[in-house]
Amino acid sequence: MKRILMGIVLCIGVVGISGCTKQYDYIAPSAKNSDSAKDTAKEDTDGEQQTENEEGTAVGADANTGDKAEENSAEEQGLDPAEWNRLRIRDHYYYLLVNFQTLNELPNGETFDTGDGFDQSEGNQFVISDVDGDGKEELLLALTATYTAGQLGYIYGYDPETNVQTEELVAFPYFINIYDNGVLQMGISHNQGKAGDILWPYDLYTYNKERDVYDWVYFVDGWDGKAFPEEFPAEVDRDGNKAVYNCYHAGDGNTSEWMDDAEYKDWLSEYIKDGKELNLTWNNIASEDFYTNSRDLARYLYDNYVKEKGESKSDIGNIYMKDYLYESDYSANEKVIDRLEQDYGVEVEDRKQGEFTYKSVGKLDGETVFEAYYEGGETIMLKNKQIDDVNILGIYPGMSYEDAKKILEEFGFYEKKDAENVFVTGENLGNFWLVLMEDGGTVTEIQLSEISMY
Repeated sequence: MKRILMGIVLCIGVVGISGCTKQYDYIAPSAKNSDSAKDTAKEDTDGEQQTENEEGTAVGADANTGDKAEENSAEEQGLDPAEWNRLRIRDHYYYLLVNFQTLNELPNGETFDTGDGFDQSEGNQFVISDVDGDGKEELLLALTATYTAGQLGYIYGYDPETNVQTEELVAFPYFINIYDNGVLQMGISHNQGKAGDILWPYDLYTYNKERDVYDWVYFVDGWDGKAFPEEFPAEVDRDGNKAVYNCYHAGDGNTSEWMDDAEYKDWLSEYIKDGKELNLTWNNIASEDFYTNSRDLARYLYDNYVKEKGESKSDIGNIYMKDYLYESDYSANEKVIDRLEQDYGVEVEDRKQGEFTYKSVGKLDGETVFEAYYEGGETIMLKNKQIDDVNILGIYPGMSYEDAKKILEEFGFYEKKDAENVFVTGENLGNFWLVLMEDGGTVTEIQLSEISMY
């Protein structure tokens, strides 16, 4: 399936926006979590090991810092800052999940290796929840629909105000326990040592608030004396249950002495402290409807716009958005055309290819003032001159380009840095894009469309 976010590529050539996928600064930790590194840690405890995620650095020459301009505060726009940020974070995660769902593209831009013969309809799961305790939701991925060596677990964070995405963790996708204070236990890929049934060996991580990543602090292993009695350290096993534990410290490369159950529990409690285990519900990526979910951001902005400005019969942008967001009968163009014909005397003619109407052209006094497109998602356009008081969200041909931009910013649109004159409410499907064309600082055309997939 070919996918173009940002709607269709308009055949009239006014502006090409194919490939206008979201650009953002990307913060990545080091790739510590390889099985070979863990094997080395267990075999040679004197060797030097990577102790924690290296300081994240922005990568990608095309990354656009500050893509979402905050010239007007949320309060000035009538928006609740916390709710707007929450919805923008979710919208970003839905965008990443759609890319994985349709293209097997990972959030870091790489391609997930699905292997041969693995059913992609199951096994790859996600959670959106605040797991590191920073007050913002994270995206957790457990990608297991492939061979064991290719399975991946991720935790991603996103800051909508700085437009920075952070890869907080990369590990094998065995999330044993996640605590609300930033402590994380991640099982390794294989249990091939002496732990037996007493414990699945795991890595212990703690959240580093300053760098917004999880630091690897310990590798924890065990010894099942029932399954592996030879040379079992019975003198350590004070309660006689044939279970002892030890911890490889990532900071200095030292391995602890073997510990009995009570000592191990005391040691672990020093890290967990008062943290509460999070009970998360994992969702299947393949079967999720991210299109429906992602409309929440656009609805929030639209509802605020109507509350602040009211509904006007001359605002065909309001008619268009209301149809997509709430009426969902996919007749937005038809409703706009009816308004223009009945109330403003615009003469509209359909252009067809066979039985399919691909375009409608509206004229007033012989001049084209309106166009509508139907391929790949409906699009409406005002052009050349204003029709009485008709506008799209308060914008009309002939007004100042800077005034038009200000109106869009007040609504909650932000300008795309990688697509000239393109403004969007969000990244994912179900949002809206608007194109402003100008000549000498004056608006000449306004195009409005829902971000769609075809």
